[in-house]
Amino acid sequence: MLEKEVVKQLQDFLSLRGWRLIRTQFATMPGMFSTGEPGMADYACVRFMPAEAAPARCMFFWLEAKSPNDKRSCFCDIKKPKKLCKVCRQKKWQERERQRGGVVVQAASVDTFAAWYEVYFGWLHRDNPIPHKPQASLFEEHP
Repeated sequence: MLEKEVVKQLQDFLSLRGWRLIRTQFATMPGMFSTGEPGMADYACVRFMPAEAAPARCMFFWLEAKSPNDKRSCFCDIKKPKKLCKVCRQKKWQERERQRGGVVVQAASVDTFAAWYEVYFGWLHRDNPIPHKPQASLFEEHP
């Protein structure tokens, strides 16, 4: 199975559950502009909460899709220690994002992704999802 086929399955799975997938990529034109970050995940996944329950709130995670046959490993050039290969740039970006508190998932099949999704977001699709608990206002008087 090709990576683009995995991506299509993941897009369908998430779209049916109310998520938006926003394609991300690092691109640079020296001296002109740069977008994204080296090694960043393929997709930013966003699911907005119902406006009446939680205006301007959403859930978010990063998604990196891989082919089930992807066997890539580090191919950094030891003569250029500051220049990382694609595999190492992705690992470094994911590690940095997780240290910031971000959720990053790498998926090579919709089945393994669905199991991961159930752990993190399955509650959204149950008969009695976790009720919204409003946070205390910063401006309220507290004893």
